Amino acid sequence: ARRPQPHAAALAAAPATADAAPAPVPASPEAPGLPYRVQSTKKAGLPLEVRSSKVGKVTVIRGVEGDTEQFIGDLRRALGTGGVLRDGEVEVQGDHEKRVGAWLVAQGCVVGLCKGAKAAAVPKAKARAPQKSIARLDAKRAGGGGPKPSKR
Repeated sequence: ARRPQPHAAALAAAPATADAAPAPVPASPEAPGLPYRVQSTKKAGLPLEVRSSKVGKVTVIRGVEGDTEQFIGDLRRALGTGGVLRDGEVEVQGDHEKRVGAWLVAQGCVVGLCKGAKAAAVPKAKARAPQKSIARLDAKRAGGGGPKPSKR
C-alpha cells in the first residue's frame, strides 16, 4: 500500500481558486499598507506608455499586481479621468504620463524603481522672478525717465 504524500492531503483540502479572492500582495518596503503595487521595467523605469486609440490617446500602466480595482479607483480619483483594466494593463483616458508617474512615485507603490526615475517623475518647482521693490520703482519714476545717455 502506498502512503499518501503530505502535500496531497493539503491540496485536496484547499478550496478551488477559481471563485476565491485574489491573493494579497506581499508587503514591500516601497509600498507599505497598499493592497497593490506596480513592478518597474527591466531597466528600473516607470512602466508607462502613451498609445493612440480610436477615440484619442490613452496612458497605459503595465505591471500592476494585487487589487487592481482599488488601484484604478485611486488613480481615477487622483487624476479626475476615466480608467479601465484591459488585457492585464491599466488604461487611463488621455495623455497623462507625467501626472501618472508623479502620482505613482508619491504613492510609493512602484517596486524596483531607480533614484533617477523617481527624481524625473517628481515635478520641478517653477523658478519665480524676483519681485521688484516698490522703492526702486518709485525712484525710477521720480528720476525723470528721460532717454539714457549714450556711451561714447
